[in-house]
Amino acid sequence: DTWGFRVLAGGQVVQNTSYPYGYIYRAFGTNGMFWTATEFSATKAYIRNFLQTGNHSTRALWPKSEGYSVRCLKD
Repeated sequence: DTWGFRVLAGGQVVQNTSYPYGYIYRAFGTNGMFWTATEFSATKAYIRNFLQTGNHSTRALWPKSEGYSVRCLKD
């Protein structure tokens, strides 16, 4: 694909205090969001968001309390 590996749009898990369980799952099928190895602080790190429409990616800073995919590489 555009990025040299198959990105699946797994979405994200984010905190939402108005939801009974405290977390919601969103962006499934539209965004492939992955943690990067770059930490910003004790509570935040960078993610890479691969958008399925438009074939581009963005980098963003998000709280570590949220859930994103992890890409594992065999050494």
